[in-house]
Amino acid sequence: RLTERGPELDALASDRRFRNALGGGGIDVLARGAYVDGRPVSLAGADDRSGSLWQVGVDTLPDYRHRGLSAALTRQLAEDILERGAIPYYTTWTRNLYSARTALKSGFVPCWVEYEAVPVNKPEKE
Repeated sequence: RLTERGPELDALASDRRFRNALGGGGIDVLARGAYVDGRPVSLAGADDRSGSLWQVGVDTLPDYRHRGLSAALTRQLAEDILERGAIPYYTTWTRNLYSARTALKSGFVPCWVEYEAVPVNKPEKE
């Protein structure tokens, strides 16, 4: 179900199990959720911190992962954002393969990639 900015969204944002989906602090504007017995098990949320670019995040509780919930909610939320005239975007760490797969399954395409470089010790010359 769709939840818009307001008390219900603020209550969802206070649930730290969904901290990737909803950051709290009043910036979240939309969320799509999957519920079991009235309790959220997967949430995709969006914030409008960057004006017309709305960042999408998603979290699914461990017992409900690998069922396609994250991708389905993220895709629906992206459509909701586009209907409001904003542009959805999805970010993740390169090494978070599950999150990257969710983005791809949801219809997002990579636009830029950031890698972290670390120094490598070179063997000493003899």
